[in-house]
Amino acid sequence: MSQRTETRTAHGDASLEPLGFTLPPHDTASGLAGAATPGGPAQRRKLSSVVRVLPETYRRTEVSPADASGVRLVTYGMTEEFTGGITGTGVAQHVGVLRADGSGSLTGVERIEGTLGGRTGAFVISCAGYYDADGVAHGRWTAVAGSGTGELAGLHAEGDFRVAAGAPGGPIAIDTATYWFEDETGSDANESR
Repeated sequence: MSQRTETRTAHGDASLEPLGFTLPPHDTASGLAGAATPGGPAQRRKLSSVVRVLPETYRRTEVSPADASGVRLVTYGMTEEFTGGITGTGVAQHVGVLRADGSGSLTGVERIEGTLGGRTGAFVISCAGYYDADGVAHGRWTAVAGSGTGELAGLHAEGDFRVAAGAPGGPIAIDTATYWFEDETGSDANESR
């Protein structure tokens, strides 16, 4: 599988280039996915963020050791730092199913506090994904409806993530997402932005 590596890195972070991450053309919340029409749908925007696990917060617990199938159950707890389209911190809890070859699946939840699209508050995401045998996790996440607080009330968001476990300083991820707000519909969105 060939993968294009851009010379541009997210937010000046040269440590991403050796990991083979390819960033989307718009790595901030400023790119509109489409303009709203009067009385029409909410404006959808795209963003990307770099996410780093704070190593001192990372906890992995084996819930059930491998049985004859080689499958074991683990939980992961961590605090993550977001930069880019989302800035702030998140507290996450994941449950993983790991096979003997290192591949597996995960589900999780995370509360993120910070700024998204110039608005400040908090929101909760749920995620699901899988691990490759080489330790890379891929998956999707969705903002939990009604979980936005402060200026993030009414947030709707969905995105993808890719995590490289072997990055210097601990796991690092690139998140890409599309988001919109309930209060940005039709002419109200055009007047308020």
